[in-house]
Amino acid sequence: MLHSLFAWHAPCIPTAFQAGFCMVANGQTSSYSLCLLPGALYSLLSIRNAAGIQEPRINLVSTEIVALCNAACAMEENIQKPYHPVDPFGISLPEGCRRIAWDALSFCVPRNWELAVYEFARRKVTRIELEDEYSIRMEVEWIRGKKGLDIASIMQRYIKASKPLTVKSDDHMDITGLPPAWKATHFVFKETEPDEDSPKIRGVRHDLVTAFYLCPDSSIFCFFMLHFLPDDKESPADTVRMIASTLDNHADQPRIPWQFFDLSFSLPQCFKLAHTQFDIGSKLMLFKWRLRRFYLWHFSCADIFLKESGKTPAAWACAHLNGSRMLKAPFFKPAGETGITWRRRMPFVLGHREEIATACYRYEVGCRLDQESNTLIVWVYHHRTKSDLDVLFA
Repeated sequence: MLHSLFAWHAPCIPTAFQAGFCMVANGQTSSYSLCLLPGALYSLLSIRNAAGIQEPRINLVSTEIVALCNAACAMEENIQKPYHPVDPFGISLPEGCRRIAWDALSFCVPRNWELAVYEFARRKVTRIELEDEYSIRMEVEWIRGKKGLDIASIMQRYIKASKPLTVKSDDHMDITGLPPAWKATHFVFKETEPDEDSPKIRGVRHDLVTAFYLCPDSSIFCFFMLHFLPDDKESPADTVRMIASTLDNHADQPRIPWQFFDLSFSLPQCFKLAHTQFDIGSKLMLFKWRLRRFYLWHFSCADIFLKESGKTPAAWACAHLNGSRMLKAPFFKPAGETGITWRRRMPFVLGHREEIATACYRYEVGCRLDQESNTLIVWVYHHRTKSDLDVLFA
């Protein structure tokens, strides 16, 4: 029954990325490597401040980690058959692309673009940043409303706030060939830099694209800002067309897909992301539904740590769960290769304070070893009644 919990899918990025990334979201700002962009490419953060949307960053990834993961896995590709991802949502992916799905919105991007920052700001604004091995490549914000949004007013705020940036461009042009309800502008910046082969100065060009998705029913507004440096190979116009043609709003669907890094799964719409802790080889996502909590771990390179520990997947998962400070009341025991049971610890026979506060005294726990992606998946559902399982397994 537990194996039907999710639409478990193979990872959506190459083997080189399976080692994981470093990203911590604990309500505090963490350090990250500074992405050096040309002088004309200011951060979207300044635009957001001018538009009246000011919130701290919640989740940051160091771009060096990606380079280290690529280097560490380069030799692996010579001895192990490379994995070719398949899109789990039934939509064919353009060549050389992968899908990003976050907070009920999904779209395709170049394969080497990965999630770097996420933020749930006030006014129901969701913001993410994607980066490649060297710098931030795309910044996205979307706004949802229970009632119809004033799309025209929101768009004018973004246009006005971005003028200090776009006015510095040397040329600009509208991007054509987009689906309905899309508007995009391509800005060109021309600068000079020293020529490495001579004492002369040479001209360089970098590009910036701003794109708006104006939903016809005014239920969502999306703003995209894409950065293209001189050495980047992607075409600005083609990249925006790909994003626009593959954008999908999942807000009205019963299950919400999540796809980034080497993770790919879906959950019922009522479960909202509350916390993440992403480290190298270990990714935790905590979802909440009312007062219920659903913990989901993905552990990469499972063959290595299972072989070194000499434990079964269930025994290794129990050791990890029993050492976690997030689950203090239950003690977990392996039951076979992948089965897990639990009993209450002695100090909490009558319940832990978190259980008493939420009236949740039940735990549904399991693990699954995905041989194809070499990932150990562990989940714990802290709930009240058996009927809560029907919601999760829906």
